[in-house]
Amino acid sequence: MSAKKNLDKFVLGSAQFGMQYGINNSIEPSIDLVTEILKQAIDAGITKIDTARAYGNSELILGNFFSTLDPSNNLHITTKLSPLSEFDEKHSQSVSSLKKAIDNSLRASIENLQIKTIDCLMLHRASHLFQNEGIILEELSKYKEVNLIRSIGVSVQTPDELELVLAIDNISQIQMPFNILDSRWVSSIELIKKEKKNRQIKIFTRSAFLQGLLLSDSREKWSAAHALNNYRDVLSSLKSFQVKFNRGSLSDLLINYVIGHDWIDGVVIGVDNSIQLLENIEIFQNKVLSSDELEYIDMNKPKVSKRTLNPAIWKNP
Repeated sequence: MSAKKNLDKFVLGSAQFGMQYGINNSIEPSIDLVTEILKQAIDAGITKIDTARAYGNSELILGNFFSTLDPSNNLHITTKLSPLSEFDEKHSQSVSSLKKAIDNSLRASIENLQIKTIDCLMLHRASHLFQNEGIILEELSKYKEVNLIRSIGVSVQTPDELELVLAIDNISQIQMPFNILDSRWVSSIELIKKEKKNRQIKIFTRSAFLQGLLLSDSREKWSAAHALNNYRDVLSSLKSFQVKFNRGSLSDLLINYVIGHDWIDGVVIGVDNSIQLLENIEIFQNKVLSSDELEYIDMNKPKVSKRTLNPAIWKNP
């Protein structure tokens, strides 16, 4: 696999641009810093950017930057539909209200991002596929027909959600959490590969660093992630893998573990500053872990609970 191809898998995450995100972050970067990060990313050849309506001012900040670029740029922008939290209760709102909320979210994204067409609009939650008898997906399909959306995707949290989404032909992009400790997806990989042979579908992963937890040795943060009992063993194992496979850093190990899996088309990585960006760009151009190295890690890595793998249920550190 060429270095350039590896860099093609770098998806720049933007959650940090518009809000506090990750267990190691306490502030969001300034607009000037975000602009610097974006310029450096594009100059380096990164073409994929991931954002969401729920990421604070992220879309707006990105749109202001996009407006300065040549319209012929080859950026691929993925954003997520509003979480639509007000519609969580079944039949709590009318169908017309739901359709209006979808329309408002879509058009706000287009306006904020200052683009004419969204490359991929993702459902923020897999449950939206089946809510109100599938109206949300039906509506998005209409917007796809008139080219306001090029493709429809879904963010999933669990293997059960992934299996349901893979069965829907109109979904062409899936985003899922995946990292060196996350063994929940083992039984899903063959299904993913089979589906990718049958149709065009892209698999993007997030949480390579588990929202920064895997790069932290803070007792308080591991406690917040429900892993106080064995976090030292986890960190010791990761360090031993890093040394055994001659990786330049723990980040190098974690990223190249993920992109070593050939069914993964892109990895969403967020950065807080230019130094992190440049470090990660270099990491993506390193040699990925081999299949033998991946197998060794999978056979010898420590187990963590599902609670640790789900940042949504972590405690405040």
